[in-house]
Amino acid sequence: MNVQLDISFSFLLFQNSNISNTGGQTNINWFNMLGQFFFLIFLFALILFGAYYVTRWLGRFQYQNYQGSNIKVIESVVIGPQKMLQLIQVGNHIYLIGISKDHIAYLAEIEKEAIQIKKSSQIKFDSYLKQWIKKLDRDSQSKDISSGGENHDENKEKF
Repeated sequence: MNVQLDISFSFLLFQNSNISNTGGQTNINWFNMLGQFFFLIFLFALILFGAYYVTRWLGRFQYQNYQGSNIKVIESVVIGPQKMLQLIQVGNHIYLIGISKDHIAYLAEIEKEAIQIKKSSQIKFDSYLKQWIKKLDRDSQSKDISSGGENHDENKEKF
Protein backbone atom coordinates (compact mmCIF):
# COMPACT_ATOMS: atom_id res chain seq x y z
CA MET A 1 0.00 0.00 0.00
CA ASN A 2 2.89 2.35 0.76
CA VAL A 3 4.31 1.82 -2.73
CA GLN A 4 0.95 2.69 -4.34
CA LEU A 5 0.72 5.88 -2.26
CA ASP A 6 4.25 6.92 -3.27
CA ILE A 7 3.49 6.34 -6.94
CA SER A 8 0.24 8.36 -6.77
CA PHE A 9 1.98 11.33 -5.13
CA SER A 10 4.85 11.21 -7.60
CA PHE A 11 2.30 11.24 -10.41
CA LEU A 12 0.77 14.46 -9.01
CA LEU A 13 4.12 16.19 -8.53
CA PHE A 14 5.84 15.15 -11.73
CA GLN A 15 3.05 14.82 -14.28
CA ASN A 16 5.08 15.29 -17.45
CA SER A 17 8.46 14.25 -16.06
CA ASN A 18 10.10 11.02 -17.02
CA ILE A 19 10.12 9.00 -13.81
CA SER A 20 11.32 5.48 -13.67
CA ASN A 21 11.43 3.43 -10.55
CA THR A 22 14.29 0.98 -10.99
CA GLY A 23 15.58 -1.00 -8.08
CA GLY A 24 14.28 1.33 -5.39
CA GLN A 25 15.71 4.48 -7.01
CA THR A 26 13.66 7.17 -8.69
CA ASN A 27 15.14 8.91 -11.72
CA ILE A 28 13.71 12.37 -12.36
CA ASN A 29 14.13 14.60 -15.38
CA TRP A 30 15.32 17.76 -13.54
CA PHE A 31 15.16 19.95 -16.64
CA ASN A 32 11.42 19.27 -16.95
CA MET A 33 10.96 19.90 -13.23
CA LEU A 34 12.73 23.26 -13.39
CA GLY A 35 10.63 24.23 -16.39
CA GLN A 36 7.45 23.40 -14.48
CA PHE A 37 8.71 25.30 -11.43
CA PHE A 38 9.45 28.47 -13.40
CA PHE A 39 6.17 28.17 -15.25
CA LEU A 40 4.31 28.00 -11.91
CA ILE A 41 6.24 31.04 -10.60
CA PHE A 42 5.34 32.92 -13.79
CA LEU A 43 1.71 31.85 -13.49
CA PHE A 44 1.61 32.97 -9.85
CA ALA A 45 3.09 36.38 -10.75
CA LEU A 46 0.60 36.72 -13.60
CA ILE A 47 -2.31 36.00 -11.24
CA LEU A 48 -1.03 38.54 -8.70
CA PHE A 49 -0.56 41.14 -11.44
CA GLY A 50 -4.06 40.50 -12.79
CA ALA A 51 -5.64 40.63 -9.32
CA TYR A 52 -3.89 43.95 -8.59
CA TYR A 53 -5.11 45.63 -11.77
CA VAL A 54 -8.63 44.21 -11.58
CA THR A 55 -8.89 45.46 -7.99
CA ARG A 56 -7.71 48.93 -9.03
CA TRP A 57 -10.18 48.99 -11.92
CA LEU A 58 -13.06 47.93 -9.64
CA GLY A 59 -12.04 50.53 -7.07
CA ARG A 60 -12.11 53.32 -9.66
CA PHE A 61 -15.42 52.06 -11.00
CA GLN A 62 -16.98 51.99 -7.52
CA TYR A 63 -15.52 55.41 -6.65
CA GLN A 64 -17.08 56.93 -9.77
CA ASN A 65 -20.44 55.31 -9.04
CA TYR A 66 -20.57 56.57 -5.46
CA GLN A 67 -19.21 60.03 -6.21
CA GLY A 68 -22.23 62.31 -6.20
CA SER A 69 -22.30 65.83 -7.53
CA ASN A 70 -24.83 67.12 -4.97
CA ILE A 71 -23.81 65.40 -1.73
CA LYS A 72 -20.22 65.46 -0.43
CA VAL A 73 -18.67 64.52 2.89
CA ILE A 74 -16.43 67.45 3.80
CA GLU A 75 -14.92 66.08 6.99
CA SER A 76 -15.32 63.17 9.40
CA VAL A 77 -14.12 63.00 13.00
CA VAL A 78 -14.26 59.87 15.15
CA ILE A 79 -15.34 60.79 18.68
CA GLY A 80 -15.61 57.32 20.18
CA PRO A 81 -16.00 53.66 19.35
CA GLN A 82 -18.50 53.47 16.49
CA LYS A 83 -19.37 57.19 16.87
CA MET A 84 -18.44 60.02 14.55
CA LEU A 85 -19.32 63.53 13.49
CA GLN A 86 -19.54 64.43 9.82
CA LEU A 87 -19.80 67.70 7.97
CA ILE A 88 -21.86 67.10 4.85
CA GLN A 89 -22.43 69.50 2.00
CA VAL A 90 -25.79 69.14 0.22
CA GLY A 91 -25.99 71.66 -2.58
CA ASN A 92 -25.08 75.00 -1.00
CA HIS A 93 -25.95 73.94 2.57
CA ILE A 94 -23.61 72.38 5.11
CA TYR A 95 -24.96 70.09 7.82
CA LEU A 96 -23.38 68.56 10.91
CA ILE A 97 -24.62 65.05 11.63
CA GLY A 98 -23.79 62.51 14.30
CA ILE A 99 -23.44 58.86 13.38
CA SER A 100 -23.47 55.95 15.80
CA LYS A 101 -23.79 52.22 15.33
CA ASP A 102 -27.58 52.24 15.07
CA HIS A 103 -28.54 55.89 14.60
CA ILE A 104 -27.86 58.97 12.47
CA ALA A 105 -28.85 62.31 13.97
CA TYR A 106 -29.09 65.79 12.47
CA LEU A 107 -27.24 68.16 14.79
CA ALA A 108 -27.01 71.58 13.13
CA GLU A 109 -26.74 73.56 9.94
CA ILE A 110 -23.38 75.30 9.67
CA GLU A 111 -22.76 78.61 7.92
CA LYS A 112 -20.40 78.28 4.98
CA GLU A 113 -18.31 81.20 6.23
CA ALA A 114 -17.74 79.50 9.62
CA ILE A 115 -15.63 76.66 8.19
CA GLN A 116 -12.77 76.28 5.77
CA ILE A 117 -13.49 73.95 2.87
CA LYS A 118 -10.50 72.47 1.10
CA LYS A 119 -10.93 72.05 -2.62
CA SER A 120 -9.05 68.76 -2.81
CA SER A 121 -8.39 66.70 0.27
CA GLN A 122 -6.46 64.06 -1.65
CA ILE A 123 -2.77 64.65 -2.24
CA LYS A 124 -1.51 63.21 -5.49
CA PHE A 125 1.42 60.86 -4.97
CA ASP A 126 3.40 62.17 -7.93
CA SER A 127 3.36 65.75 -6.58
CA TYR A 128 4.44 64.50 -3.16
CA LEU A 129 7.24 62.44 -4.73
CA LYS A 130 8.44 65.42 -6.83
CA GLN A 131 8.48 67.58 -3.70
CA TRP A 132 10.73 65.07 -1.89
CA ILE A 133 13.03 64.66 -4.89
CA LYS A 134 13.51 68.44 -5.09
CA LYS A 135 14.24 68.55 -1.38
CA LEU A 136 16.79 65.73 -1.65
CA ASP A 137 18.44 67.44 -4.65
CA ARG A 138 18.71 70.72 -2.73
CA ASP A 139 20.15 68.95 0.31
CA SER A 140 22.72 67.05 -1.75
CA GLN A 141 23.75 70.20 -3.65
CA SER A 142 24.20 72.21 -0.45
CA LYS A 143 26.23 69.33 1.04
CA ASP A 144 28.47 69.19 -2.05
CA ILE A 145 29.05 72.95 -2.02
CA SER A 146 29.76 73.26 1.70
CA SER A 147 32.05 70.23 2.01
CA GLY A 148 33.65 70.20 -1.39
CA GLY A 149 31.98 66.86 -2.14
CA GLU A 150 33.43 65.16 0.92
CA ASN A 151 31.57 63.83 3.93
CA HIS A 152 32.88 65.19 7.23
CA ASP A 153 31.87 63.99 10.65
CA GLU A 154 31.61 67.00 12.95
CA ASN A 155 31.61 64.80 16.07
CA LYS A 156 34.97 63.23 15.17
CA GLU A 157 37.84 64.70 17.13
CA LYS A 158 40.97 65.70 15.30
CA PHE A 159 44.26 64.39 16.63
